[in-house]
Amino acid sequence: RVKSCRPMGIATPSTTARSYALVCHAPSPEVNPAPVPGNIALQGAPSTTQTTQVAFANTGLADLTLACTVTGAGFTLTTAPTSPVLPGATGTAVVSVALPPAQGTTITGTLVCTTNDADEPTLTYNISGTAVNLVVPTMSAWGKALMAALLAGLGLLGFTMMRRRTV
Repeated sequence: RVKSCRPMGIATPSTTARSYALVCHAPSPEVNPAPVPGNIALQGAPSTTQTTQVAFANTGLADLTLACTVTGAGFTLTTAPTSPVLPGATGTAVVSVALPPAQGTTITGTLVCTTNDADEPTLTYNISGTAVNLVVPTMSAWGKALMAALLAGLGLLGFTMMRRRTV
């Protein structure tokens, strides 16, 4: 791989021999995670499994190495990112969360990914999973009666319109 180098100093036209110091930087990886490290909150029905994923794009010029672990009861690293992630490619981590059986109960876990990116060697995600009952709307007896009357009225209106067309 080619190193990027730049001369230090300014060349001026001259017949005198000059020497320059070159500063060369080796290509390096650059991780661009989505979402950014921080908190991830999941919700779902009690005793179900929810998933979340984190993508790690390598926007650098060298291979990005990734190693991820997850901690916390009920948390599983379902898919680990393939390592290394080549420049221009993306690796993905998928975490599954087995939600508790009791409504309103929250469990917490942590996804930690280490990289060879010099300025982002560790990426930490605090993941929470909360069991919530899904609310199914219900209709009162009056609501059902009004709905039936509305539908019957629309049906009669349609029938009347059809009769007028055929006469």
